[in-house]
Amino acid sequence: MNAPYKNIALAVSFSPTSKMLVTEAVRLKDLFSAKLSFVHIGSHTADDENKMRELMSSTGLKNGDVEIFWQNGDPVKALENVCADKNIDLLIVGALEEESAIKYYLGSVARSLMREAPCSVLFFKTSSLPHIKFQQICVSLDYSDSSEIALRKAHNWALCENISHITLIREIQVPGLAMAVNDSGSVDEMTDVRRGWEKDEINKMDFFVKELNLTGIEFNSVCLYGKQGWEARNYVDETQADLFVINAPKKKLGFFDRLFPSGLEYIVKQLPCALLIVKTDR
Repeated sequence: MNAPYKNIALAVSFSPTSKMLVTEAVRLKDLFSAKLSFVHIGSHTADDENKMRELMSSTGLKNGDVEIFWQNGDPVKALENVCADKNIDLLIVGALEEESAIKYYLGSVARSLMREAPCSVLFFKTSSLPHIKFQQICVSLDYSDSSEIALRKAHNWALCENISHITLIREIQVPGLAMAVNDSGSVDEMTDVRRGWEKDEINKMDFFVKELNLTGIEFNSVCLYGKQGWEARNYVDETQADLFVINAPKKKLGFFDRLFPSGLEYIVKQLPCALLIVKTDR
């Protein structure tokens, strides 16, 4: 069994939920037999040292169990630099809108991290911590090479967690759907057409998975129609999934990307559960 990640870093902010985040990071460290590092952005005083020792002691960590990096400056650049320099392959970040101590992870920092981070990023909805394990994993699928890597990561994660199945989500926008309904004048006919599209898409998803030869896990396929990101987010929320896996978005923002929030940015801001953004190179 191949663990999805071997070098994990946790952004530590000394917020009220830091202990829960550390507990989860330690769980993943043990689950994947990975190395764990802490990254604190901000001051490095004697009081901060005491807080770090107390945090480690309260979660059963000892000196030598983790490597600690103290960084100043822009949060995104500091986290990017540590992840790149130390060959981190998974960065864990807590996100809870009500906590001012880490609120910067929800705005431009979150938007930057999901595009600019040199490794995969796991955003935690800290109100749902801690986990005993992830039990319901959903993966967004678009048949790209990046999507293949994300699915392999999710498959290895599920094997480590010893869960039985993964749900694959395929989002489709059909611009001509409303026009076709108006032209046909028959809701029944349009329902049949939509069922045909859905059947074809699910067959494609099943074939995609089969070609990857991913064994030991059952895959359930779901086809959703609507704005990308929005429908998937709502589905994940309604089904009470606890980990949503997607491949990383393009690094550079286009003109319209800067003007209008994408579906992915909506997901990050309105986290339905833990969100894993998979980078293809790590």
